[in-house]
Amino acid sequence: MKKLNLFFTTSKKQGFISYIIRKKKKTPFSHVALGLKIDSLDENIVYESNIGGVVCEEKENWLKHNKIIFAKDYYYDEEDYRDVQKFCIKQLGKPYGYKNLVAILFGRTDINDKDNSFICSELAYTALKSQFAELFKNQDVVTPKDLYNYIKIKS
Repeated sequence: MKKLNLFFTTSKKQGFISYIIRKKKKTPFSHVALGLKIDSLDENIVYESNIGGVVCEEKENWLKHNKIIFAKDYYYDEEDYRDVQKFCIKQLGKPYGYKNLVAILFGRTDINDKDNSFICSELAYTALKSQFAELFKNQDVVTPKDLYNYIKIKS
């Protein structure tokens, strides 16, 4: 079995958007990211959607500017783990879902961008859909708090 991490985080710089999300959602975190190990490179990589779009970064470097508040480990067989990796790789370079973020902050759920862009929690939810069992009708407006609450209910 291969371990994948779902990180609930906040920026170490405590930026304005992070602050607004944490206050609006009443959570100590404002962001989620996925941690995977690339065996052939012997590297731990973090995939996330941030204001730069969908990106990946070596975990050690990523931790220099992110603080992990909570982490959930998931275990996959080799084939399913590889599918999650492939999904993440295929999303690299897609833009950040600014419309989705604004919709969430104003409580709207009618956004549907058909996976042309991602917010952090939408990327994580879509990559780990098997873990969340079609939890949300509209994945474009899934928040870090939604994922966290689901995990806590299932624990």
